[in-house]
Amino acid sequence: MKFQFGTWSLFVICAASLASSSRAVTLGDLAAGASFSAGALSFSHFTITSTGSIDSNLSDYQVQSLTDGFRIAGGFAAFDGDQGSMHISYEVTDSAASGVDGLGLQFDGAASAKGSGTMVTDNAFDSGNNHLGSASVFSSGGGGATLLSAANFGGPQSDLHVEEGIILKSVGLASAAAISAIDEHFTAMPEPGTLILLGSGMAGLFMMARKRQR
Repeated sequence: MKFQFGTWSLFVICAASLASSSRAVTLGDLAAGASFSAGALSFSHFTITSTGSIDSNLSDYQVQSLTDGFRIAGGFAAFDGDQGSMHISYEVTDSAASGVDGLGLQFDGAASAKGSGTMVTDNAFDSGNNHLGSASVFSSGGGGATLLSAANFGGPQSDLHVEEGIILKSVGLASAAAISAIDEHFTAMPEPGTLILLGSGMAGLFMMARKRQR
């Protein structure tokens, strides 16, 4: 998948995202100690650092709750040979008895000019600091992109520590790299009752199919 956007087009995309996002919680609020919830999931203890040419005003980045995670909406961008990065770490607590068994990462990164690119990587750890899995997405100005990635933890977890790295690099004049939205998803283990109902439903469908074949 290849993206060919001009510098102005990328700027318009980022500006439109900032204009349309809600004024609820920002990365600035979270860095100052705020927390928020999305269903049974609670997100807290954020530590955020930025380097390079990207916007370092954390209040410019909006954080929107999703049903199973959250979205960071803002103007991550680097132009004309500049580059920058942001590191975000936070804690996730699931109050549901079933816990979460995986994470999903999605973004709309784009880049123009060969050598330019964007990348976001998530690493998840359990309460004992054991690595559970990682997900990574990228977009290259030279062609190629992975906009969606997922990782399975191999078992339910109720407490997580997540380390996220965001990197943008532009190469040469009239080059650009930008991200206007990053989605973090946490997949929940099905409740035992749900599994029983699903199994009963599948068994019923199987019996109906056998009767029709007779």
